[in-house]
Amino acid sequence: MRSSVARTLLALLLSSLSVLASAQIKVIFPGPGQWETWIGPGSPGSKSTFKSKGEAVTLPLAGTENSDLVSVYDGTTGNLAYRVLNDIDESWAVKNGDFTEVATVIVEVTHNGAPVAAANVSLKTLERTQKLLLTPSMKGRLTFKKVMAGPLEITISTSKDGKEVLIPKQVFDLKLTRLDREPTFRVAVAEPVDTVKTTTNPDQGKSTEVSSRGALPIILQMLVGLGAIGGMVYLAWRYLPGMRTKIDEQLAKVGVQIPTDQSSDPDPPIAPTPAPAPVEQIILTHSDPAPIVATSAPMTPALSGPAGRFEIEEGATLITREQGAGMYLDSTTVSRRHAELRREGSAMTLQDLGSTNGTYVNGERITAETPLKNGDRVQFGDVQFVVEGI
Repeated sequence: MRSSVARTLLALLLSSLSVLASAQIKVIFPGPGQWETWIGPGSPGSKSTFKSKGEAVTLPLAGTENSDLVSVYDGTTGNLAYRVLNDIDESWAVKNGDFTEVATVIVEVTHNGAPVAAANVSLKTLERTQKLLLTPSMKGRLTFKKVMAGPLEITISTSKDGKEVLIPKQVFDLKLTRLDREPTFRVAVAEPVDTVKTTTNPDQGKSTEVSSRGALPIILQMLVGLGAIGGMVYLAWRYLPGMRTKIDEQLAKVGVQIPTDQSSDPDPPIAPTPAPAPVEQIILTHSDPAPIVATSAPMTPALSGPAGRFEIEEGATLITREQGAGMYLDSTTVSRRHAELRREGSAMTLQDLGSTNGTYVNGERITAETPLKNGDRVQFGDVQFVVEGI
């Protein structure tokens, strides 16, 4: 009797596992093409996607949740379509009208044809706002992911000689029907800002990056070189008796006469030049907190640090290491859902979202919603900021 019950329970268990293992949905594409589809987190080209050149593909449901998104990427147009898994019964017949976003959008920022060296770039659509930090290594080129089609507002904050330069807002129209799979929007900054230029070495055939601020003008280099040569000739004429006669003869040939000494008195002593005052050098490392510079209070509450300056908008802002999901921080110590900033007017609070490496305010790890004030030092993983503008 007991063995019969055990066999029955085992059969039911195996049957349940079989049903779970066979759970799947079918995604039907508008037609043949270059398609990729996945459930939950993922992006085109990642290992989690299912690729197909045909008209349909079957996706397994093991390990998924009803709230997960089913994503479809059109490799021909570069557009994306989404549907919540709970809204799909057994199949999803994807239509052209289901595509609402563009997988990749490029923004190029230049000044007089040269890439801008550094800037905070904000891309706003009707759905959400994405913020990225431009660095010199990017050569003025930023990549935004999952951008909703329609009007785009691009706002840029950069600097010149350490002073902030605000660029007027640029408005573009992102269309689903276009020629480029990855559309590029170019912002030409008219205001003088720091740039990165590229010059080519003809001997080595390699490009060398030169900061436009640090390049010494060629004419100045020539003057410095001529001055050095003239100084060496004078020292030889002055202190080497054997060389004086030869130099006088050569100068006489070209019509230049050097006056003879009117007195045998030795040259007056040269007063020593006082040593220059030592210059204090401040070195920033990734673990050092950002220095506080005495400037006028910014109009908008912001976080400022070695990773850049981020203005905080009204409402909730997610701190994340995923591009396009909120305030993006490029650090492996930052979780995908690390923390949340909430701003109401000039008041701002910070809440940790169960991050792996913690959220800190003034060196103390927080576990509850914490109000922030001007000058507070906040830290996400190993990325540090100072609160401004509250």
